[in-house]
Amino acid sequence: MRASSDTLLYQEQHGVVQASLGDHGIDLHSPPQPQEPPTQSWWSFCTPKSAPSAPTFTGRFIPYHDIVWCERIESGVYTLRIVFEHRVVAQAVAMDADDDLSEKVLQMAYGESIIKPRVLVVVNPHGGKGHASHIYHKQVLPVLRAAHAQVTFIETKHAEHATEIAKDLEIANYDYIACCSGDGIPHEIVNGLYLRPDRKQAFDQIAITQLPCGSGNAMTWSTHATSDPVDATLSMLKSTRVKADAMAVTQLDLSGNPVTKLSFLTQTYGIIADADIGTEHLRWMGALRFDIATAKGILARATYPCDLYVDYACNDKRELVRASAPSASAPSHPKPEATDYTLRGPPLDKPVPSSWSKVAGTDKLNVLYAGKYPYISKDVLFFPTAQPDDGTIDLLLTSTEISVMDMNGMFSKVHTGEHIYHEKMGYSKVYSYRLVPRVHGTHYLSVDGESFPLETLQVEVLPQAVTVLVHPEGVNNAKFIRKT
Repeated sequence: MRASSDTLLYQEQHGVVQASLGDHGIDLHSPPQPQEPPTQSWWSFCTPKSAPSAPTFTGRFIPYHDIVWCERIESGVYTLRIVFEHRVVAQAVAMDADDDLSEKVLQMAYGESIIKPRVLVVVNPHGGKGHASHIYHKQVLPVLRAAHAQVTFIETKHAEHATEIAKDLEIANYDYIACCSGDGIPHEIVNGLYLRPDRKQAFDQIAITQLPCGSGNAMTWSTHATSDPVDATLSMLKSTRVKADAMAVTQLDLSGNPVTKLSFLTQTYGIIADADIGTEHLRWMGALRFDIATAKGILARATYPCDLYVDYACNDKRELVRASAPSASAPSHPKPEATDYTLRGPPLDKPVPSSWSKVAGTDKLNVLYAGKYPYISKDVLFFPTAQPDDGTIDLLLTSTEISVMDMNGMFSKVHTGEHIYHEKMGYSKVYSYRLVPRVHGTHYLSVDGESFPLETLQVEVLPQAVTVLVHPEGVNNAKFIRKT
């Protein structure tokens, strides 16, 4: 993130500008006089302010982070491709040097990230209310072209198509898989790679990311801190590869055989699952469908009885908050070793180990939500202490013992993560859990936003199972208000 002292004054630029390389970016010398009043903004974790009317770069300092390409066009003169206020712009600069500086600029711009990455783009054409393909071609693709990325484009044709793509993929041909969709395509990609006999090699080779082209963009908010497709694509190009955890979700099929799928994001049971899966027919309403259905469940005092068994990593909220601080000297729990994809939990037809705990009060449970990333949607910091690679699952529980007024007040604080401080909310980190639903009627179980059978399921963390792309400053939980 740009330091607060790097104040930027933008003026309209034309032609070649004399410039020099700095430690953090390229300085422009004696820019032309402004043609219009300057604005002050630059892409960062903060929401950018108003963009200029014309797609022309303006400024006197260009951070390396925002440069996606540099090319010498003649001796001492270079063309820069820059992401500026949600668009790609070009700026010609003259730099005094006998040698070609373009390679040095690109090294400074990309750091440890891959220059000209090989990207498989998988688009769900039905995502984002049917606008995903348009968003990709108009906002994502221009950034990839400007960065000289090697792009392979595939549109999914049917359900589970992305799973088939990942399962049969020639993994040596790609560095990244960019899912231009909501949360469904990353779920399918992860499970397609998991089905491969060379799953470990596949997950090590290819980094998975999400670009916001759907209605649910939870992974984007947590890893790229934006819902803007241009800025998210820039973040993808400059991100750090992280060996992240996955969650193995096991249920029994109709024949009583265990079936395991991977979850990269969340599992939920109760009001929120019903509000999500149970309102699929109302997608035209956008996020409003979810808000209305959730409020209805809370007001109706709906309960979702179950038996819940948990293998705790840490069940002390104060300790979780302490350990989540950037300055924390020690984690809240022992971090398990990287997975070999062998499941460690007990068979579903056997009792859980004595070291697990049975959660009390689940006859009145109304929300069970488990996740690996801080955000579940824009401004919803549901799991503020979650980290993609800490070897645990964040587990949140509420019940009707919390009054309607308290419930509404609690969830009004999800934008800062303060909802977890309510004394009757359960919030912990776990290695595994087993959920046995005891609810009747038409209800749902959601995994990564996908409907799963409303049957017993067991979830265990698979440490460092997949490779994802995360902004160099880490996952986005900066808005979390920590209280001791």
